[in-house]
Amino acid sequence: MAKKDEFMEFHDFLKFVPKIAKESLPAKSAHLKMAPLFRQELLNKIDYNSYNPKKGRSFDVILS
Repeated sequence: MAKKDEFMEFHDFLKFVPKIAKESLPAKSAHLKMAPLFRQELLNKIDYNSYNPKKGRSFDVILS
């Protein structure tokens, strides 16, 4: 079992949020390193600005 001092309290975590928000999160580049070669071409064709998700629908998918 973990000791109490091995966990971060929530108020301590909130101190790190501004630093985390400034960091670049390389999700797409990391994904492309492991994905098949044609995946980058497919992702480049997608116009993400054309998507307008509805909050209710997104929530519905999470609960399903």
